[in-house]
Amino acid sequence: MATPHDSLFRAVFGDLDNARSLLQANLPAALVAAVDWSTLQRVPVDFFDEDLRKRDADLLFAVQFRGRVLLLHVVVEHKSGADRWVVLQTAGYVIRVLERWHHVHAREPLPLVLSVVVHHGDRPWSAPVRLSELFDFGDLEPELVALLRQYLPELAVVLDDLAALGEARLRARAGPAAAVLTLLFLQFVRAQTPEVALPLLLAWRDLLRRIQQEPAGLQRSKMLTWYLIDQVKPDDEALRRQLTEAAGPIAGENAMTSYEELMSRAEARGVARGVAMGEAKGEARGEAKGEQTVLLRLLTRRFGPLPADVEARVRQADTARLELWADRVLEARTLDEVLAE
Repeated sequence: MATPHDSLFRAVFGDLDNARSLLQANLPAALVAAVDWSTLQRVPVDFFDEDLRKRDADLLFAVQFRGRVLLLHVVVEHKSGADRWVVLQTAGYVIRVLERWHHVHAREPLPLVLSVVVHHGDRPWSAPVRLSELFDFGDLEPELVALLRQYLPELAVVLDDLAALGEARLRARAGPAAAVLTLLFLQFVRAQTPEVALPLLLAWRDLLRRIQQEPAGLQRSKMLTWYLIDQVKPDDEALRRQLTEAAGPIAGENAMTSYEELMSRAEARGVARGVAMGEAKGEARGEAKGEQTVLLRLLTRRFGPLPADVEARVRQADTARLELWADRVLEARTLDEVLAE
C-alpha cells in the first residue's frame, strides 16, 4: 500500500453512506437539517483538474440544498503536526473546483462550496482554519482591519480533528461501522506497535462485528486488516487470534488471507527487484512476470475465477500498469474498475 492512509480513506468515504455520516457529524445542525441528503452524489474524478487528481484522498460530493447545488469538498490530512498553510491550499482547490464548474456550466450561477478537513495526527490541530488568519494585519487599527476584510478573500474550513477526540467519543460516533472504524484506525492504529494496536481490536469488537453485516462489509473489513498489517506489522498468528476473539472466525480467517496476500506481493516484488545484475530487458521481464502472478492471484481471491481475456490482459501488461492495477484491488468493486484505462 504505497499511500495506505489515502487508499483507506478514499475507498471507505467514497461510499455515500459513509460520506453522509462523516458530513452530518461535522456540519452545523441547521445546515444538516436543510440539506436533502437523499440527493447526495459523488462528483466524478474527471471533473477535477490535473492537480486535484493528484490529491489521492480528496473527495467531492454534490447535494441539493434549498433548491441549489452545494458542493462538499472533503480533505484528509495525516500530518504529525498541523500545517498552518492547509487552509490556503484548500482555498486554492476550491477556486479550481469553481473554475471547473464554470467551465462545464457556463450559464449557471456558481454553486456553494464547503470544505471539510479531516485531521489525524499525534497532536490536536493548532493551525488556522480561516484564510483571514494568515493575513498580516500587524498593528493596524481595528477600523482599517475591518475595512480591509471587506476586500480580502475569505474561506473557513470545517475541521474534524480526530486527534482532539478521545477514543471513546470517536467510537460512539453515529454512522456505519466501516466509517467509524476507519477513523479509529487512522487515529489510533496508525504506526503503532502490536502491543498497543491489537488490544484495541477487543475494545472495538462491537464495531468489528457490525461491519460484517453492512453492504460491502467483508471487503471493508479486509481493507482495514490490510491497513493494520501495513501499519502495525503484527505476527500473523497473534493477529488471527485477536481478530477471531474480537469479531469471530470469519474475521480471523480473513486476517490470514490478507496477511498471505500482502506477504506474497511483497515477496514477488522483492524477488523481481532483486534479480541479479543483468540485461535490463531481461530484468524487466522477470519483474513483470512476478507482478503478473501475484496480481492474478489477488484478482482470483477478490472476484473468483477470471475470464480468459482478463488473464491475457494481465499477462501482457508491463510492470507500471500491473502495479497500478494491484493498488486498485483495495477499493475496486468490479474487475472493470481494477482494469480501467
